[in-house]
Amino acid sequence: MLSLMAKDEQVARYVYSQAPPTYNCSRYTDWIRPYLEYQKSEVERTNSYAYFKAKHDAILKALEYLHLFEERWVTIYRDEEEAGLKKA
Repeated sequence: MLSLMAKDEQVARYVYSQAPPTYNCSRYTDWIRPYLEYQKSEVERTNSYAYFKAKHDAILKALEYLHLFEERWVTIYRDEEEAGLKKA
C-alpha cells in the first residue's frame, strides 16, 4: 500500500482523505510512522536480530515509501487544505 501511495496520486489522495482509525490521529496515515518506528525498535532490540533481518529490511523499505509519500503528496494536500480554509 505504501508503495502505491508513494507512486500514484489518486491512491495517495484517497488514503490521505480517509478518516483516521481512532480519534488519536487526525489523518488515516498518521498512525503508520509511529507503528513502523515501534516495530523497527522491537526488532533492533531483540537478541535474535539476524533471525528478523528480513522483517527489519521490510520495515526500512516501508519507511522509505512513507517518506516519499509525505515528501511528494502530503505537503501539496496540506497546502490545498489551508488555501481552502483561507477562502472560507
